[in-house]
Amino acid sequence: MCHAGPSAPLGLRLDSRDGLLAGSSRGAVVASGDPADSELIKRLKGTSLPRMPMTGPPYLADDEVALFE
Repeated sequence: MCHAGPSAPLGLRLDSRDGLLAGSSRGAVVASGDPADSELIKRLKGTSLPRMPMTGPPYLADDEVALFE
């Protein structure tokens, strides 16, 4: 809902693989082959703030985050 379309925060579009790989105006959000270093994973786990999704809690369960990893 938030990271889709032209109004996506910081230009980070998560509604397509290309958008995900393009990252945001601040840089990459995924680190290929190193999910622990991916900002996306850090935000989903809450080790980097703000935790995502901003509509939480509830946040994604560990098994759901593992799908992204």
